[in-house]
Amino acid sequence: MADKTESLELFLGEAAEFLSRFPEYKDASDSLRQLATSCIQPFNLAVAGRMKTGKSTLINGIIGRELAISGVEETTATLNWICYGTGHQCEQFIVNWKDGRVETRQLASLKEDWSGKSPDVLKRVAATAHLRLFADAEKLREIQIVDTPGTGSAVEEHDTAVEFLNPAAIMESIAHAGKADAIVYVVKPAGRQTDEDLLKMFAAGRLPGSDPYNSICVLHMWDALDVDDPREEAIEKSRLLSKQLRNLIAEVIPVSGPLALAAKRTPEALWEALIELVRQGDLSEPLRRDNRWDKDVQRKQLRDDFSLPWVSFKSLVKLLARERPAKVSDAVAICLDYSGIKHLEEFLQKRFFAQSTVIKQLHILQSAASKLDPILRKLGVESRLLQGEARMAKSASEMISDKSSDIKAWLAKIAEDFATRACALEKEVVALDREWQCHARSIEGLHLDLLTCKALDEQPTWFDEPDRSKISAVCNHLSSSIKRATLGEGRVVSIHTVQALIDRYRAKASQARREKEEIYSHIVRRLEEAADILTN
Repeated sequence: MADKTESLELFLGEAAEFLSRFPEYKDASDSLRQLATSCIQPFNLAVAGRMKTGKSTLINGIIGRELAISGVEETTATLNWICYGTGHQCEQFIVNWKDGRVETRQLASLKEDWSGKSPDVLKRVAATAHLRLFADAEKLREIQIVDTPGTGSAVEEHDTAVEFLNPAAIMESIAHAGKADAIVYVVKPAGRQTDEDLLKMFAAGRLPGSDPYNSICVLHMWDALDVDDPREEAIEKSRLLSKQLRNLIAEVIPVSGPLALAAKRTPEALWEALIELVRQGDLSEPLRRDNRWDKDVQRKQLRDDFSLPWVSFKSLVKLLARERPAKVSDAVAICLDYSGIKHLEEFLQKRFFAQSTVIKQLHILQSAASKLDPILRKLGVESRLLQGEARMAKSASEMISDKSSDIKAWLAKIAEDFATRACALEKEVVALDREWQCHARSIEGLHLDLLTCKALDEQPTWFDEPDRSKISAVCNHLSSSIKRATLGEGRVVSIHTVQALIDRYRAKASQARREKEEIYSHIVRRLEEAADILTN
């Protein structure tokens, strides 16, 4: 097995190779090999949920590009990986077929060829492992967004998403594309839904294996709620849902993807025209119905140019009529804030992206533990059974007094074979377990890293303001060997800063109550690790 100082990626690859010798552990071997690949991939954020909840529209709102396929009908029929790209690359997409072929196609053909329910589309979807799309959005430099098919879909192939976190399904449906490190669940509210209805909807779309530390829920497209103040209604629904889901997700955030995308992509001239229209007089009567609004040619053209669903456009007009922005930048800022996308992006940055290495490493280690721990116990039992068989064969051989007996020789040979196999298996299992424990010991520390980052966000009085970003960065960079190397270059934090922080938080730990003391002591341990790296 690999030396304990070697990377988790290498260890998982060699553990997978070892288990591949046992037919009964083939699935576990495949899973570990997939986890090894995941170690060197970007942070993967999956967007999941029931069909027709607007997952693709939300993704477009996050990246500020109309890239993910969206529409009024069921659209996303494949797993789509949205990655960073530039120039000509953004005009194409890559098809990874299930038979192993890789093909590059023009982006213009995406919506026609990979969405809908026509026989040709269904045949193409069934043969597709995943698609890889590209956008020059800055946030995609360090993350990938996975647009999953809606669960409960009318298209049979869509149900791949239900098993997205299942390693076997990953191998089958998205080959070597990796695993989701964090999940955004999308739920679309309705005006008469009860809290119980929303809980059932969330449960129906929740993927296996997700935890509060890497899961949030978005109450999406709330602007369609048929109430006087849909945003306030969505905020109240989110608050109640968050309370009931507190052990399953980190937070529930209301967002309107259409309004977010409009704020990010609408040309300035259209904003100026809409602001001017709002200034001209009362629009309450035309806003009652879309056909009333469209009676005026100028108003209809403006609505068509904004490319918003009627309910979203109506919410936007009402918002601008209420806020009366003086200029386009004010209108855009108001729309962004109202859409909820800023809150979502800030939350993703603080709770996911700023801690991406910690979350990814913990996710990989926990997934590996679920496979390795029971198998190592079983192999240990098998080794002891082989030793027992060897002793029985040896005892039986010794009971035969005739030294020239073929049976005696055969039993002796059986005993020797069993003993050799038992010794070899025990040696390999012990070596594998010893190295695995070196990696598994970091799970507790990673949990404390997440608790520390949560405290940094939620307990401002516990920390000196200038220290918060430095502590978060140190925890994130210590969680993997690749990040540790960049910490050692001194670009993240200097040795003098680290030493000052150690003194400060060691003093805080000595005076703190138990809850704070655990966090402060963990910070000191992490800072001491950083100091060792920076001085060696």
